[in-house]
Amino acid sequence: MENRKKHIETIVLLFIDLLSIFTIFAVAFLIRKFILPLFFSYELPVIYTMNFNHFLWIAPLWFVSLYHRGLYTKSFSYWDEVIAISRAVVLASAFTFTILFIGKISEEVSRSLLLLAGILAIPIFPLIRLNMQKFLRKYGIFKRRVLIIGSGELAQLTLQALKREPHYGYEVAGFLDDNFNNGKFIDGIKVHNGISNIERYLVRSKISDIFIALPETDKQKIEELINKIHLKVNRILLIPDIKSVPLIGMELHHFFQEQILFLEITSNLIKPHNIFLKRFLDIILSFILLIIFSIPMCLISAAIMLTLRYNPIFTQCRIGKNGKPFKMYKFRTMHKNADIILEDLLQKDEKLRQEWELYWKLKNDPRVTKIGYLLRKTSLDELPQILNILKGEMSLVGPRPYLPEEINGFAQEMPTVWTVLPGITGLWQVSGRSNTDNKYRVALDVWYVRNWSIWLDIVILLKTIKVVIKSEGAY
Repeated sequence: MENRKKHIETIVLLFIDLLSIFTIFAVAFLIRKFILPLFFSYELPVIYTMNFNHFLWIAPLWFVSLYHRGLYTKSFSYWDEVIAISRAVVLASAFTFTILFIGKISEEVSRSLLLLAGILAIPIFPLIRLNMQKFLRKYGIFKRRVLIIGSGELAQLTLQALKREPHYGYEVAGFLDDNFNNGKFIDGIKVHNGISNIERYLVRSKISDIFIALPETDKQKIEELINKIHLKVNRILLIPDIKSVPLIGMELHHFFQEQILFLEITSNLIKPHNIFLKRFLDIILSFILLIIFSIPMCLISAAIMLTLRYNPIFTQCRIGKNGKPFKMYKFRTMHKNADIILEDLLQKDEKLRQEWELYWKLKNDPRVTKIGYLLRKTSLDELPQILNILKGEMSLVGPRPYLPEEINGFAQEMPTVWTVLPGITGLWQVSGRSNTDNKYRVALDVWYVRNWSIWLDIVILLKTIKVVIKSEGAY
């Protein structure tokens, strides 16, 4: 039954992808025929008609590329699937142009059309595919009933992660563990007793995948469990009881005869070409942002000067790369005597003092002006930090630029955080922003440094746009 469902889902995915590819080429054709001639006065030496015979051999190349990236055989998180689709698109485009030149048919097929299709596919393909999957999950397609083995901290983190990533399509049917009080529930999901009875639960609850989230002390139990069920479920997902290690780019290796495995962990941010690429993108994107926001920045500066009659740019000492202090620029959002107001508030109100010590921010901060509240709500107060990026003091994406007094108690973590430039945005901004305490922010920053990739930066930038539009956690 489960295999039949998987076959149906694969067929549905193929149909969705065919629809996506056709839509992409149709849009590319319309742009090629009606829009490009407005910008190019000369006659482009390519026919305007769409030859369906060409589509018949180009489309399979796209399907092969999608299959090669595991998009019909693996489960992905939302952003990992976006990345996989983008890589498949690049690969398909490369295949197509290679065949054009090898087969000497480049004059028969519109190269500008193919180039447009490749560019358009990066935003359009994921938009269609992922939203269609989201829609069909409401009707049970692309959903998996899973059982989590364990009920401790690791199992609860697994549940939290699966809820945070609904794109996987995992529906947790329950927990299964030994040695607990009957009637226990975790976030409304029942914990069942007796791991030895797992086979009965697999059949009764129609479980397709198993998450094993047991502590390493239960090593023998884990081995026995895997041997017992590995042919009775589609997937066994083992959650290792390790944290705070680099995960992105980690590779699994094994010694066949000794039956042991090892994990290869690399650090992307110490490689010179990655450092150069990150800085290059910072400069290019910062110049683009400066051009786009130059007029809004002038208007904001004028508004602040008219209302506060004071310098619109606020500078503050922050800790940057290698622990060196620098002056960070922001639009002024507070009254002139903000420090005096804060000191008075923290002395008079114990709750506000506790909030400040936990978040280093106040949710209802009386120091913030009316225009300052609007700037913070829309994150426009951060725009002057583009100048910090161009000066080489900050990056678009990176750890939070901490105040000197914020780093107390984090002596072990800060050397890792300070190995890179601080960022205007980062993991903490897209993970609750001001709703996260300082300890969690530091943990996210450490994770970012250890797991950096260019794709991670792109995902954070895209998620930042969403967070800013929704004003999630901003104050």
